[in-house]
Amino acid sequence: MAEAAPNFGTGDVRIISQRAFRAGFFELRRFELNYKLVTGGWSAVAPCECLIHDGTVAVLPYDPYANKVVLIERFRIGAVGELAGPWHIELPSGMYSPSALSETEHALVRQNTHLCRRRSLLI
Repeated sequence: MAEAAPNFGTGDVRIISQRAFRAGFFELRRFELNYKLVTGGWSAVAPCECLIHDGTVAVLPYDPYANKVVLIERFRIGAVGELAGPWHIELPSGMYSPSALSETEHALVRQNTHLCRRRSLLI
């Protein structure tokens, strides 16, 4: 019988240092850290970068009369080099500010259904 994988938590990561090197709508932070290894012990100290933002929201537009869900096709710059290409089929989504969540949710639906109406799919 296979051995169970270790149960790692926040105590299994040590942050040696961190600094923000871009601040604006989002923050980009560089960390130096190490972490516990599955095989035991700790990793070497490694650099990594993390995008810090307030959060994201997605909506699941459903048409009960057609019993369909709406998906949109969207260009994603981060996927330009992917074999499948940078156009992805996905739920309408975006970043939000918690203080304006309700307003943002409505704007998100309007933006995505209006701008992507010709490229929306009913599934």
